[in-house]
Amino acid sequence: MIEHGELGPSDRFPVIEFGAGNGRLARDFLDAVRAKATDASLSDRERWRRFAERLDYRIYEISAVLRAKQRALLGPAATILEGDARQPEACLLRDFPEGLRGFVFSNEVPDAFGVHKLLFPRSGEALATLVVPRVESRLVDALGAALAARIADTDRMVRATFAWGEHPDDRYLDGDTYAAVMRAIAARPPNERAARVASLWFEEVYVPARLVPELAEHLAQHADAYATALAAEDSGVVFYANLHAARFARGLGRALAAGFVLTIDYGDTTFGLVQGARRGDFRLRIYGDAPDSLFPRPNDPYAAPGTQDVTADVDFTAFASAATESGLEVVHFGPETDVAGDEIPELLAVAEQPPFDELVGNSVFKVLVLGTRPSRFFEAPLLSPLPLTTSASALSESAQRRLPTLLRALSGSE
Repeated sequence: MIEHGELGPSDRFPVIEFGAGNGRLARDFLDAVRAKATDASLSDRERWRRFAERLDYRIYEISAVLRAKQRALLGPAATILEGDARQPEACLLRDFPEGLRGFVFSNEVPDAFGVHKLLFPRSGEALATLVVPRVESRLVDALGAALAARIADTDRMVRATFAWGEHPDDRYLDGDTYAAVMRAIAARPPNERAARVASLWFEEVYVPARLVPELAEHLAQHADAYATALAAEDSGVVFYANLHAARFARGLGRALAAGFVLTIDYGDTTFGLVQGARRGDFRLRIYGDAPDSLFPRPNDPYAAPGTQDVTADVDFTAFASAATESGLEVVHFGPETDVAGDEIPELLAVAEQPPFDELVGNSVFKVLVLGTRPSRFFEAPLLSPLPLTTSASALSESAQRRLPTLLRALSGSE
């Protein structure tokens, strides 16, 4: 980046990490830089020494608990800042008002954003899932008179909205009232919380997705990708749409003046995710209550609200589309095993950045590399990328005949 005039000869080089968790990856990265900068056997030790001197490693983290863990682990080697990955533009432009010139890394960040559950019937007229909580009356009585009165008012409103008469002894909640109930439960002694959470139930209600403005816009924008995936087989499917991931990509594009973005996460293309869902792989994963738990729970996101980690595979077609809208270009997309060799060192050497060997080797993950005008740095692609989209011409004749109907349904023209 110095050679191309993007950084001055004495400028610091920012490396930004969103969603660093406990900070172990950052620690390993920084340790690797220090080791190479002091390894007398390396012919390019001086280059690493200069890089180590100029490295400005920053972590943006929304959780105060995790920020404390990161500071304790990393000390002065990294700057730990409060920041929401769902609003990367606000974080970066706050600290780099003229735009970031550097490198952004996210490891399993977009998969943790909230998702919309969509049902696509054969017609393609998407249904959006609304989740309505309800609470057993015995819990309402224990929450205090003020909250109980608020719950009663909300219950009447919800029942009138959906014309529900079921569960007369329970009380339905809206989002705000549910949050108030969860705060009240959290304030109780730990030995009482599990029983109170067990008094909560959740019902799914399905409405036309076109009635939800952000979903209507999303489906219309990506109608081609959805229609092609849905047309491949004449059957319906359940899909999880991650709109926050697209906002994350757009925000990075608007904040990055020069440099690269490396995203590693669970995921696939729109086509791949739809076909996976048809095989029964809904790509929604539920993990235990410990932040470092590696063991999935039964796939029920409603089993223990507030105590489990829920993730959904990233739609990299939509993610890359959002990034290119904001000025970034796709450098590479493929499985993580693509970068298990020398390619990532070559990519990062462009920015005088150390290799990221610690990340690579897991074929479950996908890698998406984005950059600002990357053709300035590369004469040819470093890797053999996977396609982010599937052409309609690859479909069977019967599938192609289904496309016009699906496109009209998804774009809202019917």
